[in-house]
Amino acid sequence: MSDSKQSRKLNRFFAEFLAKIRKWLNKIGSPIRISRRFIRLLLNGSSGKKRKAGGFILPTVTMVTLVTTLLVVSTVARSTDRAREASNTRVEQVYRSANTAILDRARAKISALLEDPTL
Repeated sequence: MSDSKQSRKLNRFFAEFLAKIRKWLNKIGSPIRISRRFIRLLLNGSSGKKRKAGGFILPTVTMVTLVTTLLVVSTVARSTDRAREASNTRVEQVYRSANTAILDRARAKISALLEDPTL
């Protein structure tokens, strides 16, 4: 496979990958945005003679960008999960405190019925 075909396939892969990440970040309501300008800079950053001379730089930048993106995505996902878990814990505590009073009244009524000599 020629270098131009391979680089086009690689660029297409990263463009689709970044588009999916953008859609996912928008879907979960993340404050992190990946602009189209940033994507264009990544994909078209090296062209012409620089592309041939930059055999080490492009893969390095690509890997650093990929790792950074994955770290940001995992951090956002983890923080949303922790926030949801904290919210569920608070709701559970409210229900438990409300149920405690109801259960105490029920126990008192049952014990009063058991101690009632008329039954």
